[in-house]
Amino acid sequence: MKAIAVKNTFNAKESLKIQGFVYDPSTKTWSKDFSSQSEFDEFYSNFTSAAYSGRKKCKFNAAVVFEFVENKPEVSESVKADSNTSYEETIVIPSEEEVVKMIKAGEIKDFKFSLGRYKTVLNGYVMYMEEGGNTIDIREVGKISAEHEKNLSMIIDQTAKAYINRLHKN
Repeated sequence: MKAIAVKNTFNAKESLKIQGFVYDPSTKTWSKDFSSQSEFDEFYSNFTSAAYSGRKKCKFNAAVVFEFVENKPEVSESVKADSNTSYEETIVIPSEEEVVKMIKAGEIKDFKFSLGRYKTVLNGYVMYMEEGGNTIDIREVGKISAEHEKNLSMIIDQTAKAYINRLHKN
């Protein structure tokens, strides 16, 4: 199940980020996957306790409103391995949230795609724009300012969509 923080998140955003929640700028919500309701309940009791989050943060964290949705099943596609074989290979397409986590963990290597009008290569934590030679280290650019963090989040979301689209085409 996915827990989505939908209200009163502004003052608790750092606490949510620390707990592994991912921000979606299009819906202005924070979300995280939990394997069960009991796992969420354990998280929530720690998230709202004064001992865990500090006195001031506790009241901000307790004000956050969560909604729950069932996770979409993973999409898998059967593809014929090549024209000379009769067996099929199954490719598992990860969710957008999983790809965002992969990008932030630097797990995607040598992925070439277009970001707007720029031909871009993602290699681990580094994004290189072929025209103009701009390089972005995704571990560092979000630390510059809140605006840079917001822009980086949008870039990562676009990169995740491009990665999933490439998997669908292959």
